[in-house]
Amino acid sequence: MVAATRFVRQITHKIAWIAESGFPGVPRDDLRPGLKALPFRKRCIYFRTTPETVIILRVLHGHQQLSSDLFPQEQQED
Repeated sequence: MVAATRFVRQITHKIAWIAESGFPGVPRDDLRPGLKALPFRKRCIYFRTTPETVIILRVLHGHQQLSSDLFPQEQQED
C-alpha cells in the first residue's frame, strides 16, 4: 500500500510538471494525431494538449504492445 501511494504521488507530480512546464511531449502521431508521450520509470504517460489543458489518456507499461485501439478517436476530440 505504501509503494502504491508513493507511485501515485510521483506520477501525479510528473503530470503536474507536464502541465506547468509546457512540456511538448514526444509526438506519437503514428498511434493517433496529436498524441504525445513521456516515459516515466517503466511506464509511459500518453496525453494530448490544448492551449489551456493537458489531457492524460493512458499510463501504460513501457513494454506493452501499442496500437491505435488503445487511444479511441473520441478521446482525441474536445
